[in-house]
Amino acid sequence: MSAPASSQFNVISQGKILSGFEERQVRDNLVARLKLSDAQVERLLTGAVVIKKSLSTSDARKYQALFGRLGLAVTLQPSQPPPTAAAQPVQPTATSSASGAKPGKDADAQTDVLALAKQRLHQPIPKLPVTTAYKLGLFSVTLLSLIAPLIYISLTICAIVGTVWYGISIPDILAVRKTNAMGTLMLFVPVLLGTVFALFLLKPFFGRDYENRTLELNPKKYRRFYQLVQLLTERMGLPAPVKIYVDGEVNAHVAPEKGLLSLFQGRLTLTVGLPLLAGMNSRQFIGVLGHEFGHFAQRNAMIANYIVNTANAWMASRAFYPDAWDRRLSKWREYSPIFALDVALIAAQGMIKGTRLILKYLFLFNLRVTRWMSREMEYDADRYESWIAGSETFQSTAVALWNMSMSQQRRDEIWQSAWNEDRLIDNLPQTIAQLAAELSQEEIDAVRAKMDERQTNVWDTHPADNDRIAHAESLGYEAIWSDEFPAAELMPDFDALCKIVTLRIYNSMGLEKPEQYLCSFEEIRDVHSKMNESEEALKRYFADLFSMRLMKPFNATPTEVDLAGAVTELRGQIPRATAQMELYWEAYQHMEAAQVGLAYVEAGYNIDAADFGVKAGDIGSVQRSLDDRRTEVKRMAGELSRCLDAYVAQRMHLAMAQMSAEEKARAESLYNTFRQLFLLRDIWDSLPLCMAALDALYRQDEEERPKFFAQAAARHVQLAREYLRQFHQISANIDLRFSTSKEQTLAEFAVNWGVNPEEKLDELNAGAIFQISDRCLRVMRYAYRRTISELALQCLQEEEKLGVPPLKVEIKPATA
Repeated sequence: MSAPASSQFNVISQGKILSGFEERQVRDNLVARLKLSDAQVERLLTGAVVIKKSLSTSDARKYQALFGRLGLAVTLQPSQPPPTAAAQPVQPTATSSASGAKPGKDADAQTDVLALAKQRLHQPIPKLPVTTAYKLGLFSVTLLSLIAPLIYISLTICAIVGTVWYGISIPDILAVRKTNAMGTLMLFVPVLLGTVFALFLLKPFFGRDYENRTLELNPKKYRRFYQLVQLLTERMGLPAPVKIYVDGEVNAHVAPEKGLLSLFQGRLTLTVGLPLLAGMNSRQFIGVLGHEFGHFAQRNAMIANYIVNTANAWMASRAFYPDAWDRRLSKWREYSPIFALDVALIAAQGMIKGTRLILKYLFLFNLRVTRWMSREMEYDADRYESWIAGSETFQSTAVALWNMSMSQQRRDEIWQSAWNEDRLIDNLPQTIAQLAAELSQEEIDAVRAKMDERQTNVWDTHPADNDRIAHAESLGYEAIWSDEFPAAELMPDFDALCKIVTLRIYNSMGLEKPEQYLCSFEEIRDVHSKMNESEEALKRYFADLFSMRLMKPFNATPTEVDLAGAVTELRGQIPRATAQMELYWEAYQHMEAAQVGLAYVEAGYNIDAADFGVKAGDIGSVQRSLDDRRTEVKRMAGELSRCLDAYVAQRMHLAMAQMSAEEKARAESLYNTFRQLFLLRDIWDSLPLCMAALDALYRQDEEERPKFFAQAAARHVQLAREYLRQFHQISANIDLRFSTSKEQTLAEFAVNWGVNPEEKLDELNAGAIFQISDRCLRVMRYAYRRTISELALQCLQEEEKLGVPPLKVEIKPATA
């Protein structure tokens, strides 16, 4: 219901300068604070001009105070009575997603949304003028930014022309100068030098096309969304996008279809992140679209920006990123057969290094200059967002984007942990919106605090959010689209589209047949919650002494100690176990180093014995050192079993004895899995050594591999194959019983980790064997950790019920 007419006011400029202000000062204030053009300022200063209509008393007084601070006198006059009910605009009849209906399924509802859009966007959106200072700044920045690419292009042309000219001149030089073979060869050194240098400079002109992971919307199926966007662009005086894409990012952007030529032709594409539709209302979302298209309202600025960014990318690729040419020149120098070639290669490396240094500072100069232009273009686009959605909505939109960005990180953590349990979220975009809606007030306040802390600096492409919010609110624009129904209702079949994009995201990650693992987010969150709970219990139960060393599962033995006494005994063993654990891992690292040293020696490399902790560099000495290291690790493991594992096992058995029948049965099934996993101890300890040796061998330069490299690598690959076969046999008899394991065997569970017993290992190369070995290690460790963590959780809960004091470690400072 509208307020009575007497409570609404128009804000009107009388063209008068307040006392204490000069006209020039007021003009500058209006331009600087409100980003007005010279023509707009002139209108405000030459007569009665209505600035704002139908504002509440408080809002009207805010504008009066704002212009007063800028030096311009404004008055408040009562506005006209509100329109009658017959003149009220139509509202969308599409049901909210919260009501349980499926947005987009009802054609009549979609038609009403389009009708609403035609009503809201019934007038052209003016091309908002920019100041003369903005135009001059843009022109100056563009000219300055072209200095660096022009130097780059000139250098490239000179390298090519100079090399060709000199190469053509060689016959003439030989005709007038008699020289020996070495002298003749030296004449060709500049040709080689120029060719290498020219190829180095030309590389950025032949960039790769990267895979487009977005989904193009079918113009027929999503006709109404295309029509909505077309209507918006028509009102903004811009060409409609030729294609619309969607993806799973918390972002939207408009870009030329195929580079600079498309920009001149006006062929644009729009990419919309579905989380925006899922998590925003229509007012916010249409405002975001207005912002993105607003960038292209200043066509010349976008052309300049495109050229500048392309040039910056070229220079960055040459200035900061070593590539194949650097490695190639170094290799050629090592194997250079003649002095003349060596001279040319040294000179080429020197020229490239010097050029990189020059380009580095040209790039930084360009970056410093063009960042100002980028920030000003953001302010300009913000004006269009504010014009469409209203200045008062800008802040809520900025906060929504921050909230969804934070929620996207949280969603990724949840689904990645759930994927370890063969589960995938079935709707990634909606999950971001759901998590954002569930943020606590404390988390929202933390987001706002981050926004408040951020300040604009000279290297930023975007101004700080608070600066942008202040700018938008200073404009005081009323919304032309004020409806706030869920933005998802703008897109037909939104839920189905989200699920299609979700599957495309999983496919782009290399996940095969992801649809068979899809689960609701609630189920995924439940899995994640259980894992977090058991992980926390693991830390408390072991007092941070748990590691990925495979503990020994001792059987229950008669004892007169009760559960509280067992915890006390374990507490007394902590200092000894801590020291022993450090010694164990140190010995294991020495064993791994000796294993790598042996692989190098077997392959034919010369090694420095001290680097690998061995006595000498021959095979016999290295092998003996490795055997000694193995013996030491085995002894350390035995010590840890006696001072830690035995006490942990006693504590677990005593806790299980106190449990109810149902709880005891589950705990004993977990402990049985623990026993079965211990059968993997040889693979657990030896497969990582084999992988370390393979990794070390294949990291060596392919062109420098000695005579026996292939035999040494083949031996370790074959060892890895044998360990994998042993894993397949043993894991088929290990029953997983942690709560989210679906009661599979370890072999079945490992298939979805990429460890398939049906794989023909003898037909796989070294790289494939290494990858499968890595997955095998990860799935063993994961199953072990999940089993022990859930067992620890059950035992800890039983101890808490019985009032047993928790295991605490108090580290006292050592005394002299």
